[in-house]
Amino acid sequence: MYLHIGQTAGIGSTLAKYQKRVGINAKVLSTGPNPFQYPVDIQTKKYIAYLHLLRANIWHFHGRWKPVHRLPRKKIILHYHGSDLRLYAKKVDNKADCAIVVSPDLIEFTKNAKIPVEWIPNPLDFEDFPFAPLPTSDKITIFHAPTKPEYSVYKGTSEIRQTVKELMKKYPRLNYVEISHVPHNQMYNYYLKSDIVIDQTVRWYGMVGLEALATGRPTIAHLREDLLSYFPSAPPFYHLSDLETLIQDEDLRKQSALKGRKWVETFHSPISAVEKISAVLETIKRK
Repeated sequence: MYLHIGQTAGIGSTLAKYQKRVGINAKVLSTGPNPFQYPVDIQTKKYIAYLHLLRANIWHFHGRWKPVHRLPRKKIILHYHGSDLRLYAKKVDNKADCAIVVSPDLIEFTKNAKIPVEWIPNPLDFEDFPFAPLPTSDKITIFHAPTKPEYSVYKGTSEIRQTVKELMKKYPRLNYVEISHVPHNQMYNYYLKSDIVIDQTVRWYGMVGLEALATGRPTIAHLREDLLSYFPSAPPFYHLSDLETLIQDEDLRKQSALKGRKWVETFHSPISAVEKISAVLETIKRK
């Protein structure tokens, strides 16, 4: 059995879903709260989780989960999603067989690694976020969704609020919606009602940015110029300084919608992510 342990941003669920489609017996185990209601196969207490670990031959840890002991014939993957590596671990745990990072800015934290490290962009389940036309309302709705209020500093929420506040004085038709702690299966409805989505302005785009692009919404997110060379084509995100242009130009918003969807389908395919992980497993199994 292939066991995903932890539920950071629902990535384990997406990978397991598409692994099952290619014949891999993949399951997702969680021992903590699941406020965003991502699909989970096994919800249990931590001490019982070890029994499920014993039944699995591949342990795929997400987020701040990490292996305590190695056991014979068990392969271990550590999947770092952002703050778990930037703020907490700050270096790769070499007890694993390999590590995965979800964005190129995390690669600089892997210099100590004595195990293979792969950059695999976060997979997005497009079935949950079908493309949709922009709203036809007289209002122009700007949507921002920091995962939790305490994480807003990592999203640039204060700067976003101030920028929108100033623009609302100039453009009375603007409507600003900001939410936190919303279950995953309700997010799509917010994207449908939005004209522009602001993911974050500080670090790197996240799942909100990908979901918004997939839905067909022009999206603002911070990108580091020194990391764009990792992409064959630049991510189609806008900068916060482009917000007024997006408000003024309806044609630009419509053009961005199709461009964003196509880019996400190319670079954040769940099928591609599963294939890359399978290739990594083949490499570590030969050790």
